[in-house]
Amino acid sequence: MRRPWRHFGTQSGTHFSVSGCRNALLLLYGGVVWQLLTPFAVAEDTRGIFPQPATTHPALADNLDGGQPRLRALENKVHSRIVQHNIDRQNFRFGKGAEHIRLHSPPGHSAPLAYALPKAPVIREFRGNVWVLCNRPGVQLAATVVLPRSVDPSTGLPHQLLVRAGAMGNGGNWEQLTLTSLPEALANMARVARAQHGKSIDEREAYVTQLVVLTPGGVGPTELFVDRLEVFGVLALPQSNPNLNGTGENPQLASRSGSSTQQQFLKRAAPKVPRIIRWQGEPFELLAELGFQAIGMSRLPSPLELQRAQQVGLSVVCPPPSARELSESGIAEELASVLTWDLGELLSADDLEQTARWQQLIKRYDENPNRRTLLVPRLYTREASRLADLLLLDRSALGTSLTLRDYATWLSHQSRLVRPGTPIWTRIETELNPRQTLQMSALSGKPNMSLPASYPQLSTLISASLGVKTSGLYFESHSSLAKPDPGTRRRAQILELTNLRLGLIEPWLASGKLLASARSNHSKLSALVMQAERTHLLIPIRWENSLLSVTAAQPSGPLSFVVPGAAESSEAYLLTLGGPQRLRHQRVTGGVRISLDRLPLDGMVMLTDDPQAFSQVARYLRQCAPRAARLRRDLGSTKIVKSSAAYAAVPSSSEIHKELQPTLDRARQMLAACDQSLANRDFDQAYQQADQIEQILAASDFLLWSQTTGGRSVAENPLVFNLDSLPDFAKSESQFANFQAGENLLGQGGFENLSELLHSGWRHRQLPLDGIATSVSLSPDAPHSGSFCLELQAHPRIPEESTDVVVPASPVWIVSPTVKVKAGDVLEISGQVRVPEEILGSVDGLQIIDSLGGPELAVRIKQAPSWQPFRMLRAAPSDADVSLTIALSGLGTALVDDVAIRVFRPNSASVANRNGQPAQAAAR
Repeated sequence: MRRPWRHFGTQSGTHFSVSGCRNALLLLYGGVVWQLLTPFAVAEDTRGIFPQPATTHPALADNLDGGQPRLRALENKVHSRIVQHNIDRQNFRFGKGAEHIRLHSPPGHSAPLAYALPKAPVIREFRGNVWVLCNRPGVQLAATVVLPRSVDPSTGLPHQLLVRAGAMGNGGNWEQLTLTSLPEALANMARVARAQHGKSIDEREAYVTQLVVLTPGGVGPTELFVDRLEVFGVLALPQSNPNLNGTGENPQLASRSGSSTQQQFLKRAAPKVPRIIRWQGEPFELLAELGFQAIGMSRLPSPLELQRAQQVGLSVVCPPPSARELSESGIAEELASVLTWDLGELLSADDLEQTARWQQLIKRYDENPNRRTLLVPRLYTREASRLADLLLLDRSALGTSLTLRDYATWLSHQSRLVRPGTPIWTRIETELNPRQTLQMSALSGKPNMSLPASYPQLSTLISASLGVKTSGLYFESHSSLAKPDPGTRRRAQILELTNLRLGLIEPWLASGKLLASARSNHSKLSALVMQAERTHLLIPIRWENSLLSVTAAQPSGPLSFVVPGAAESSEAYLLTLGGPQRLRHQRVTGGVRISLDRLPLDGMVMLTDDPQAFSQVARYLRQCAPRAARLRRDLGSTKIVKSSAAYAAVPSSSEIHKELQPTLDRARQMLAACDQSLANRDFDQAYQQADQIEQILAASDFLLWSQTTGGRSVAENPLVFNLDSLPDFAKSESQFANFQAGENLLGQGGFENLSELLHSGWRHRQLPLDGIATSVSLSPDAPHSGSFCLELQAHPRIPEESTDVVVPASPVWIVSPTVKVKAGDVLEISGQVRVPEEILGSVDGLQIIDSLGGPELAVRIKQAPSWQPFRMLRAAPSDADVSLTIALSGLGTALVDDVAIRVFRPNSASVANRNGQPAQAAAR
């Protein structure tokens, strides 16, 4: 007789055992063990083969103690709000932890929390078990059952029923909930459904897609711990995407095989972490040569465009056909090369329902099950993550008053709002926003300014994105990369170099995990740590880097990082696109310390005990080093030209001029050495020398920029953005220093009388947010002048939640009446603000936004214990109505007083004259 066998093992706390089982398949998938059985598992003995029920051992067992929570909140008619959802390592019954959910739900109602399953036929052998600990009675286990023979006319998808079958929990202690007798419970539920929907309800061939924990509501928060989920019965093979949506599919569509074009394209593996560029009419060959893997379009591509994109290996991200086109024609065969459907921006609550209908139609007609949908959530981030497969986090950071830490914090806040398990893409700016460029052109009198992001800026923005484990990078481009001007050519070089660097770290992006950051011996320097198998990758982040084009000098002297969890036998290497270099390292308390004499601007550190991993990295670097060294050399040469032009504007008699010229000479000598290294084909040395050019000039550039701008922010005067605009900034400041101020054109900016404020056009706006109360009033509390000032307040309805809340959007703001301005007018917008305590829940604090500069050029004040002035200089490129928005973006109190908008004409030639406008256009 063949002896029964038994195996016991763990993977993320998951246990499984099989005895005497043939025709059974064990699959370890996503940290869960799946036992895939034919309708009968069979045991073998000397008497022959006898059928055995497939319920002896669980087909699925999960201790719910992995890295990410698996339960997901389902939509229901009664609003429930999850305030905490994590893996609790202290309170659990099995494995290494349990899922902990803290939520608010009205009394008498339940919040459904779903665990996605592969298709499980509704048979008598089906059973579900789960262990729970709840602070109130009434928790129950249910199942989402799909009826493939019954089509819901409102969605075109199979009907779904939530079937309850089992006793309710008593609460207070750990207890096991069981879901049994599912066929009988489904038959009872189907009879009720027929009374509502008619005879079309047919429960034959029904299958389960989710186990649902119905969590009772009540006064105060509900605390729920969930552990050890088991499913007995028959499970279908899980799809390649572990994030099963549990919505079922149309069997007629599922039975149709894809077209030959689709099958041919699907054989090509889609990029795991795609690099997408916004298409602005460039040849597809150019974008592919720059290293991009997909293009983003704002419309459906033509058949010829799709063909050309496929020929060069580019995928497409674009909007899907409209709802009407989908209903009439479905999805055309030639759209097989579309990687992702871009559903656009979610701007208001009205967009939610429309987007949900669009999403349902796409799922119905799209024959490619791996093609996902994408949303950009301007508002309602959590709701958007329930509608779309992907979210694109997007905000302007380049050339704004945000610091790198602010931007990284904003990304972290947004990722906390996203439903767990929803992949995130991030948008990376490659040049200034058109609104910022327009203001700089209007203030300087130089039309069509080209202001690309620098290579250090792009590296900084990408590093911040990696901190939220982005699964795609969408590069925003506002103008064609095929233009012949020097600024565009430099932007193309920067993007090509950036893509080469991303190609180096792609293995960690695709399959690695993000660990705790590595600390360094410099307070403003740390490193992201990513691990793929036995290899760690450190990506340094210089927190003093500005999101302007001028950055502070880098830390000097020896550097070190301490990496927790790395093997002592590992070897350490400094990685640049020029090649690898071995580093010193030693075991210390808390991990492995890695020492560096100098850290290049784009340098990374690899720590591995796997020779094959190092061999693959070294092979990639040998392939790209010649091109990378040439690109870095050309960027260094351009940097010298830019710095030289800025230094030439400094008077030779000044003290700073004596420091700038020797720096420029050293940079030129390094460029000559770099050229010699390239001639000798020493690409690693050439790359290091080109990097030193950037670092040599960085200190002098920052010194000149700091002394010239005098600490003014880009919100006050956009011309402080980079070295190219410094001469224009200095000229504008000298011109406007003794301007003849006009009268205040903004009525009631002193906020003294409520009725007069309303009569003049001031308006109060608010965005209802769960758990947040807001107010706007005229306060007599120590105004800057007069008897009153404007006070905006936002506070949590539950005070103890204020320290950990994330405010997704400004909950309260006021809008001023409009002021008419003419083309060429130069405006000074000023006022006084006081923020007694730091605004919580948002990086934006109190925002002052003008309609000319927009949010990109907003003044942001997080805290100002005493009255603090603000000032914004703007130019009107055309006739316009200008208004102000004063927005409280987080929790706290802010006071505003003496707000004014004045139009003035400088003593010398006005901005209007430099633009060819008559001088009278700038004077009132």
